[in-house]
Amino acid sequence: MCRRCTSLLLIGVLTPWGVEAALDITITQGQEGALPIAIVPFGNDGATSSPITDIAEVVSRDLARSGRFAPLPREDLPGQ
Repeated sequence: MCRRCTSLLLIGVLTPWGVEAALDITITQGQEGALPIAIVPFGNDGATSSPITDIAEVVSRDLARSGRFAPLPREDLPGQ
């Protein structure tokens, strides 16, 4: 048998096939609820008609649906 074949055979026999690893995850902190966030309405820059889509409302609803953010109502926002 050639020397290379012997080496490969020896490596194959000595290689552990049933290797297992333990993964322990410890969570020490978390977020209790959604993060309050203010979404300020976009300005209109003097255009005569208001935009068809309220972009701030779309962004606000998307963030609320994610469950990570709680957009503040527009009435609760400080002066704009």
